Amino acid sequence: MTRPVAALLIFFLSGIAGLGYQIVWTRLFAVGLGHEVPSILAVVAAFFAGLALGALLLDRPISRSARPAIWYAAIELVIGLWSIATAFALPWLNTRLPHWIGAEPGPVRHWIIAFSVPLAALLPATAAMGATLPAMDRLFERLRARGSRGTSLSAAYAANTLGAVAGTLGATFILLPLLGFRSTLFALAAINIFCAAVALLILGRAQSEPSGAQIAASDPRQPFQRRRSALPWMLLGATGLLGIGYEVVAVRIMGQVLENTIYSFAAALSVYLLGTSLGAAAVHGAQRRERFSPWLDPQCAVPWLLTSLAAAVTLGVLALGSAGDIYLGVRSLIGGGAAGFAASLGGELALATAVFLLPTFCMGATFTLLAQQVRVDRGGVGAALALNTIFGSMAPPLFGVVALPFLGGKFSLLAIAAGYALLAVAATAPLRLRALAPLLVPAALALAAAPGDLALVEPLPGGRILEQREGVLGAVAVVTDAPPDSHRYLKINNKFLQGGTANDAFTERRMGHIPLLLHAAPKSALFLGVGTGATLGAASLRADLTADGIELVPEVIHVLHHFDSVNEKAGENPRLRIIAADARRYVASTDRRYDVIVADLFHPARDGAGSLYTVEHFTALRARLNPGGIVCQWLPLHQLESDVLRSIIRSFLEVFPHSRALLADFNIRAPALGLIGTETPLQLDASVFESRADGPELHAALSRLALRNTVTLLGCFLADEASLRAFAADAPLNTDDHPIVLFAAPRFAYRDDTTPFGRLAVLLDELSPSANAFFGDAPQAWARIVARRLNAFIQARDDYLRSAMAFASGDQRAAMDACVRAAAISADFPLAYDVVLAHARSLLSSDPVECARLLAALSEARPERTEARDLLKQLGGTP
Repeated sequence: MTRPVAALLIFFLSGIAGLGYQIVWTRLFAVGLGHEVPSILAVVAAFFAGLALGALLLDRPISRSARPAIWYAAIELVIGLWSIATAFALPWLNTRLPHWIGAEPGPVRHWIIAFSVPLAALLPATAAMGATLPAMDRLFERLRARGSRGTSLSAAYAANTLGAVAGTLGATFILLPLLGFRSTLFALAAINIFCAAVALLILGRAQSEPSGAQIAASDPRQPFQRRRSALPWMLLGATGLLGIGYEVVAVRIMGQVLENTIYSFAAALSVYLLGTSLGAAAVHGAQRRERFSPWLDPQCAVPWLLTSLAAAVTLGVLALGSAGDIYLGVRSLIGGGAAGFAASLGGELALATAVFLLPTFCMGATFTLLAQQVRVDRGGVGAALALNTIFGSMAPPLFGVVALPFLGGKFSLLAIAAGYALLAVAATAPLRLRALAPLLVPAALALAAAPGDLALVEPLPGGRILEQREGVLGAVAVVTDAPPDSHRYLKINNKFLQGGTANDAFTERRMGHIPLLLHAAPKSALFLGVGTGATLGAASLRADLTADGIELVPEVIHVLHHFDSVNEKAGENPRLRIIAADARRYVASTDRRYDVIVADLFHPARDGAGSLYTVEHFTALRARLNPGGIVCQWLPLHQLESDVLRSIIRSFLEVFPHSRALLADFNIRAPALGLIGTETPLQLDASVFESRADGPELHAALSRLALRNTVTLLGCFLADEASLRAFAADAPLNTDDHPIVLFAAPRFAYRDDTTPFGRLAVLLDELSPSANAFFGDAPQAWARIVARRLNAFIQARDDYLRSAMAFASGDQRAAMDACVRAAAISADFPLAYDVVLAHARSLLSSDPVECARLLAALSEARPERTEARDLLKQLGGTP
């Protein structure tokens, strides 16, 4: 292997490790710092600041050294060894960070800790990473001085950035799902140690420092600058700010269309880095050909590139305006079904390519030329990287926190395009300014064709948008469906409906009341996830109960009043506190204790939600319980694959061995499973409902939610501890170090060939609840009566659910017959009767014979109810 090839190889490998570390460290710190705005942006800024500091401080010492290979090897060794240390240090820090920040910190305190702790913890490694480019640049000098071809700053930057692409994809799709975070850090550290060894063994021989004349003659296209000009430095800083700003704003807008999984982020980042690498590679290729030399003069090329960037960013606005069409078009072209993961990923890559590839190509070429322009015989490249990076670290707060909420997506991007255009003017001699005008033509056309804004939220068919807000964490909108119903829904990122007023939020309200009924006398409750507030609103009906609601997206809290009809005006109730915070960080940091903790339906595939299903989080929930307290973790069965469901249940059982499972209600379109965890076995008796549903207002509200007595309450239960343990079996634990849900759940979410009730069917087949689980084998007389009714209710419930699944699968006649049988089993389960009656009514005109048959069967099944008999009389049948 020749030395130039070896040098490019190790710098490529170093890029793999560098981006791999960034992904791992960002994910690990999110556990302790949370997913709020300060945490997300400050960690990125801390990483960039470390890179800049290392590049700046080590630039001159490396440039003065006669042994750059030893410097490079030492740098790689520091990165590898310190990264191994972080595998042990960061989990420890994550146990301390929530307490240092506090449950409800002020913004200054939150920002300072979220920035300073990652900066200090990662500094040795990030500073060393920042020094790799100047070290490799000086090593290439010596190789060029000895006649080696193919070695240049642009080649090094291209190879390293291409490695970053491989690191992004390799870590996200291979290493992390297989190895977990700690073992991935060990694997990446091994890459750094290998790079250090290669640098010493193969490149170490090119150590003696050639004369300045030799270096200058080695590559006439990359001479040292004997005098400094302020313009390149200004351009380096400004382009760093605008380049990362474009990424921040574009990714945020794309989030309204993409699936927003960990793979979505990897797809966008990989294209961004690939374009940067290709731009640097293009400069390297052109530098090797004499005929391109005049075009590579920075005074000529940089203004053209900056103007191209202004045009490319404006074209990006046009691409983002069609983001939905691009994503869905490519996805449908590839195909769905079991291939839905590949199809969705292909759509995400296609959209990222349309938005990022051309601008980042120009960014990579621009940085390379500017860095070469400021090179001096005793440094320059490191300072260039430092300035570019430190200004880049300012972009997330500037564009994410300030520009996006105040200007919106479109005008934030146009401000970036205008910034590039102004830089082009500043970098251009007046006589050449006219030559740049043709490049602005496509920009003007794109601007004319772009949508009025890039808030891609759409109302439901026939509906309208009542209110929408742009936030750093998402675009929040309140939308309605078509009149006359005009039900309101909460929509986030144009993708997810977070409940609404349809059916009076029947399921969401039950999800709040059921856990509260399972506690003998709840005085304090914690609700993780607020959404429309329908679940939290259950606490409003208990005069002696105070509750805290935690919501990650602040804009959701601001639109809560639109759902007052289903949330009991939770936002105005002085006994209810609604706090904008990350649920996991709040639980880990608060010193409050609660009688009941209700964790909402967190979509497991969404980036960051997987950490709310880990053993460590469940342990933190247990620590926040008062003696005799209850945790209820709701799970969206329609969004979970069976193996992931088993992993979550086993993780919950690891912390709460005395667990049970229940259903929020009995619909198959979006079934919700609740895991009930207690520190000691849950004690329930035959009068549990009657003794706890005190007060006429509460009793009436529960009756409207089909919670009328002990049978209807306990009839929600699906499994006891033994059944759950058998179902979970030996499924892997979902932990912070090896988050199964984070990587496995998105693969299921991308598929479109599954039914929403598939996991419910599995649970019904494998679980068999019984009244004995509540009342024992020899209950008292009253309890025996309730137990018989409860067993009948459970059988009717299960038969009804199976009939509903059969109906949805197309076997309607058999499904209705099964539903009639379910109605006959239990008078306490009127839903089966009501469903058959509604179906019979729908057949009055189209199939009166079948209608009469069903009505007659219903009349026989439940003779005490008159609705079917009365309708049959109207139809002319026999009563």
